[in-house]
Amino acid sequence: MENKEFRKIINDLAQKNGFQTVHRTWLKESDECIIVLYLQKSNFGNYYYLNINIYIQDAYDKHYSANENLVKKYFANLSRGQPKEYLAIFDLEFQLNDHERKQKLEEFFIDFLIPFCNKALSRTGIKELGETSQILVPEKTQRELEKLEIK
Repeated sequence: MENKEFRKIINDLAQKNGFQTVHRTWLKESDECIIVLYLQKSNFGNYYYLNINIYIQDAYDKHYSANENLVKKYFANLSRGQPKEYLAIFDLEFQLNDHERKQKLEEFFIDFLIPFCNKALSRTGIKELGETSQILVPEKTQRELEKLEIK
């Protein structure tokens, strides 16, 4: 599969699942959080990493805007990549035909990405993701989440 076609499939799946395309990223927001997906090409081979960045509104007294400057201007409060079991579909050198890769990308969105992002759009969901080890929530960020609950 060609890189351009791969990126188009990711774009189509992201848009189909409620993400808006903003300058080579895909964003989804709620009142509490903004999720940014960013496809990063490896310098060492023909494979990609899907970075999932989470910006928690009002954490550390910052309120974020979902626009093209978000990723450039701020570090995410939390982030992770695709789980290990999905790495092969992001490796364009791995022997999958185009149909299989597209099908597995659709499964990735349905089985992992959409449920993960739906939880990560709320502070309560982020705490749950941390408790179930689906994302690492540093102690400092946990304290920020607790402060926001008290307000």
